[in-house]
Formats: sequence, structure tokens, C-alpha cells
Amino acid sequence: MEAAVSGGLKLGQILVAEGIVTAEQLEDALAVQKGSKQYLGSILIELGYASRNDVGRALERQLGVEYIDLGAREPDPGVLEVLPERLVRRYRAVPLRLEGKTLHVAMADPLDLFAIDEMRLTTACKVKPYLAVERDIDQAIKKLCDARASAVQAIAELDVEDDERNEPAVDVLEQMIENSPIVRLVDSVCAAAVDSGASDIHLEPQREGMRVRYRVDGLLYDTMTIPNYLKAAVVSRIKILAGMDIAERRRPQDGHISMTIRDSQYDLRVSTVRTAHGEKAAIRLLDTRRMLMSLNQLGFNPAQLAIIERIGSRPHGIVLVTGPTGSGKTTMLYSVLNNLTKTTDNVVTIEDPVECVLPNINQMQVNPKAHVTFAEGLRCILRQDPNIIMVGEIRDLETAEIAIRAAMTGHLVFSTLHTNEAAGSVSRLLDMGVEPFLISSSLIAAIATRLVRLACPNCATLAPSQTELQPDGRAKHVLTPVGCPECNNTGYRGRTGVFEIMMNSSAVQNLVLQRASTPQIRAQAVKEGMQTLQESAHEKVNLGLTTEAEIARVLDVDYD
Repeated sequence: MEAAVSGGLKLGQILVAEGIVTAEQLEDALAVQKGSKQYLGSILIELGYASRNDVGRALERQLGVEYIDLGAREPDPGVLEVLPERLVRRYRAVPLRLEGKTLHVAMADPLDLFAIDEMRLTTACKVKPYLAVERDIDQAIKKLCDARASAVQAIAELDVEDDERNEPAVDVLEQMIENSPIVRLVDSVCAAAVDSGASDIHLEPQREGMRVRYRVDGLLYDTMTIPNYLKAAVVSRIKILAGMDIAERRRPQDGHISMTIRDSQYDLRVSTVRTAHGEKAAIRLLDTRRMLMSLNQLGFNPAQLAIIERIGSRPHGIVLVTGPTGSGKTTMLYSVLNNLTKTTDNVVTIEDPVECVLPNINQMQVNPKAHVTFAEGLRCILRQDPNIIMVGEIRDLETAEIAIRAAMTGHLVFSTLHTNEAAGSVSRLLDMGVEPFLISSSLIAAIATRLVRLACPNCATLAPSQTELQPDGRAKHVLTPVGCPECNNTGYRGRTGVFEIMMNSSAVQNLVLQRASTPQIRAQAVKEGMQTLQESAHEKVNLGLTTEAEIARVLDVDYD
């Protein structure tokens, strides 16, 4: 796409020549492009240096292909039936209309002759390509191929008597779940969750039907309602895929599904429970790509990154990651292990459950039926000659003492605790019954983490606040999320971490030995330079990444 076509000019040169971007802005965009797979035009749009139409018109001049503004052009109804969805997604090609035997198609790369030839052979039509901006193409594909529309269509095809008073018998359910619309309905619910960037799917039976909700960036959103007469069949289909018993509807069950969605492999962890209106299913979508991020992607600032790298180079000791459920503890540990461990290390984990299979790491799963608890699994790991150990969670005194003694005998140990702040990890261990001298001599650091939503880069605006003033008396400009199609009108898209890292200095060690309170330990850590969760979060606000409202929603730590 960046090849010189029109008069030997490249896209950036055209935009500079037309006065749309400056040479300095072009240099910024080219620097961002290095190491990425994005087109230069998309980067210029994201940085706010050029509009979509500016880039589109410049590309039209460069490539000699007619530009079309997809934001102002709706594809004709039924046109997706002409061009299969697999080709739409593979070549990022949006079918616009069919005129006789000519199919008009908007493409991110209209010079891809192989793509045009395959579309021609598949549709038996002449293909006329148009140029469209990459972001518009992705938006149109998402709308055109919306999996939720497939789910609604599958429901419409199922002509079943609606009788919510009686649940179908097992033999009736077995016939229903083999019906292709039920199969497509469940597949579409999962695909729509992936398209939405959801981490969880909740199928909740209500009096009026089964509510489907997706957890996106930590919050649950309603997406669709499945009729009452299909709710048992939908849950049964999921239970069959997860290897669960469809005849058992009273007891809670757990299962696991490996599923390919949008050409990527996902692990789905399934849990079902009985409620007043039928069985509820909760599905956790586990994507290895999300679980294994670089340390930069996690949200550490440069000073915190330097500390984490020092911690990872320590030969022994214990590192505790703290925070409530859903605060990013496991993702952080996985990413740290994946980024900081060496091929010469023997890394072994004990988890409940194993959420993501890591390369070159030996992972055990807690299994109470086989008498494999955290404590027993940790004893077994110590006989496996480990260098680095990860314990999914310290829940009791036995596990805590084994983990700490492992840290004191030449192993680097990582684990998690449920506390609100880093300093609270010491009090939590003391409350469990761990001796102060064991904590003082083994602890390297405690890291508290939270996840905050990022303001949507497409629609967030900076506006002067009516209530906040800068020190010089001028109005402070604050980030305000507006809402747009790219963020599903929430104003936020994606999440980042905020952290506080408490190092176990000699002064902190003395306080631990004295059984000092959490506020006393925190005060000493702050005195030594620890950035608190609030300070880390407000740093993200000042960088224009998130909002004060989001910080207030997430941070429940009271330091008063």
C-alpha cells in the first residue's frame, strides 16, 4: 500500500505536499509504524494528524483507484450472500452492490490481484475494487458479519412450541441440540463475544427468557435475549461440548471446551448452576494472546519496569501480587514469567485451574479428588529441582509456610493474595499465622494491581473542567469519553494496569518483625519512594489514557 504509484510519490509525501500533515507529524507516524503491521494512513488517523477522508483521497491519488467513504455508504441488503464471509474477512473486502455480473467491492488493499482473482472465481462475477480506509473496512466487516445477527437468524429458524412450564425431556433435548440452528446459535453467541472483546459470557435464565451478557473491559453488557423454549437446549449444547452431563440439572457442574473462533484457538471454561428459572451458564474465554503480554503492554511505567526487571533477576525470595478478583493478577504473573524467565530455568507452577498454557513452563493443576492441593502440589514441585515456582494463590497457613520456606532455600517464588494494597500482604500473612521472621527474611516485594478502562482513542475529547482549576487558576482540561461505534458507545476501549510496588527494604523488614500495622508499613514504603495505586492511576489520567470517573470507579483503597 505504500508503494510509489502516482508520479513516484508515496502517501506521506502526498499528504505533506497538500499541507494536510507536517513533515514532523509524518516522522512521528513513521516512527510508530516501525515494528507494526499497520498502514501509515491508519496511524496518521489514530494520531489525529489526518482525517479518514484526507487519507482516502491521498491514497486515491497515489494508487489510481477510486476512493469510497464507507461511513456514508451502506452495502446493499443481501450482498453478503454473493461474497462468502470467509473471503470478506480474509481479504478485508466489503461487498457493496451487485450490478448485473459486476460485484463492487471496497478493499483496504485494492491492488491485491490474488484476492480479486479469487473473489472473481468464487462469485463468477467481474470484481470492481474500490479503495477504503482500513479502519472503515474493519468497522463495516464487523457490522456486516455481526455474529449476533446470525444468532437472531438461528433463533428465527427454530419453530418450537414455547412452554416454559415444563423443561424438555433428555431425549427431546438431544434431538434439539443436534439441530443445526441450535449449533449455529451457540457458535454465534461465542463468536459475537470474541468480536466484542469479551472475557466472559453469562447465560442467565429469567422469567421472560434467557438473558445473554458479555463482560467487556470488566463490565457486563446485555447483548440479546434467547426465548424460553430454547434456553434448556442452549445450555445442553454447551454442556455437551464441555463434556458435562446434560441429564444432571440440579448440581453445579464444571467443564472445558477448546474451540476455534475467527481462526484463533480459544479455551472456554464453563460453569453451570441451577437458578429459580433454569440452569445458568458462565463461560470464561481464555485467549493466550491476551494472557501473554509484554511488560510494556501491562501498563508499567519506566520506573516500575526497572523494578520488575530487578525482581526477576533475584535468585531467591518470594514476590506477592495482590488485588481483588479480576484485577489482573494472573495475567501479570503469566506475562512476568513469560518475559523474564530464561531457557536455563526450570519453571514449575501449581494453579487452580491452569488458565493459559505457557511455552517452556511446567504447569500443574490443583485436583482435590486426587488429593493434589496447593500445599501438596508445592511439596511435589520442590522435588522437581525447580528454579522458579509460581503458586496460583496462597489460601492457608500450610501453603504460605511451604512457599516461604521454598523462597528461603534457593527458589524464586511468585504467588497471589487477596488484599487491597501491597502493604496489606504482610498483615494477611500474619493473620494466617506466618511468623514475622519468615516474612521479613523471604519477601522480595509485594505488588498491588488494578485494571482501569482506557478512554476510546476515537471519540474521547479534551474539554475544560468547570470545577477543576490548575495552580495558576486556569481551567484544567479533562478527558471526556463520548461514545462511538468503535467502543460500542461506552466511551472506553481496552484496559491497562495501575500498580504499586512495595520493596522489602531493611526498614520495612524491621516493621514486619515488630508486627507493625498496614498503615505504618505503607507509610514507610511511601517514604522510600513507592508510587501508590492512586498516584499510578492519576499518572494515567495525566497522560490522557483514562478518566477521573474511571479511577473513582475502580480504586476502592482507602488510605486515610
